[in-house]
Amino acid sequence: MISKKYPNAIFTMDSAFYFHNLTDVIPSKINLAIERNSSRVKDEKINQVLTIKKLFEIGKMQMIVEGATINVYDKERMLIELIRNKNQIAFDYYKEIISNYRKIINDIDISKIEEYI
Repeated sequence: MISKKYPNAIFTMDSAFYFHNLTDVIPSKINLAIERNSSRVKDEKINQVLTIKKLFEIGKMQMIVEGATINVYDKERMLIELIRNKNQIAFDYYKEIISNYRKIINDIDISKIEEYI
């Protein structure tokens, strides 16, 4: 429903970690990246992350979740976001996600990370 209502938004942070099976914690709010110049989301269930235009599309991919196609940042972009925001994330939650990244290290495209940085 969220993807239909906000088709240009991209799932990020807790929502993206959950969709990528990097955590089993269901987010209390939906985290959406919105281009900074877009109209704001007016929904209490959504935490919006305003992103500048040149960074907004980096790492965007589509994924099918429960039969719906959604925009979500890829695992490589989310690893960067995890490290960049680690001081704002509960330590146990951060540790869980990093541990799950270690399990899939062979599936991570290091060249994408370098390009994104």
